[in-house]
Amino acid sequence: MLRSSLSHVTSLASTDEVELRTDDGEDEEQDGDTALRSSHLLSPTMLPTLARFSAVGAAAAAASSSSTSPAFSQAHKSRVKSLYRRYLKNALDWYVRRDLWRDRAIEIRIEFERNRHIRNPRELARVLKEAEDHLNEIKHPDPYKPALFEDGTKWERNIPPRMFTQAEKNAALEAHH
Repeated sequence: MLRSSLSHVTSLASTDEVELRTDDGEDEEQDGDTALRSSHLLSPTMLPTLARFSAVGAAAAAASSSSTSPAFSQAHKSRVKSLYRRYLKNALDWYVRRDLWRDRAIEIRIEFERNRHIRNPRELARVLKEAEDHLNEIKHPDPYKPALFEDGTKWERNIPPRMFTQAEKNAALEAHH
């Protein structure tokens, strides 16, 4: 059942006009998106996911709708957001003054926006790899850590005093007399 549904999705995603057989046996002609939405097996939220897993993939989705770009996966969006946040945090480690950091944050945003139009997966992977490598090159050697986090400014700052042996205590007392 799933395999036939996926092949149905592939055929719907790869053509602009499809022929859809209704339950009463009549043929009706609809565009691919309408046919997918009207199918009782698919919800509107499943359209991008199933089109991505079809044999034709994102290329068919881009071909069927030239004005809209194919949706990116949630994993991709989360990776880009994580990279963006890491760039901002790294800039905050280098710039203590917020006004200077804000200027750098705007520059970082412009760099990310410059690559927003890229839709080719291979080119995206290359750009993201270059950005990760660049971030590792410019990473601050001693990044700021919040006070209560592990290794933060309050983490084990009051180290207990060293325990001396009895011989060390006696040697220290004799040295002062």
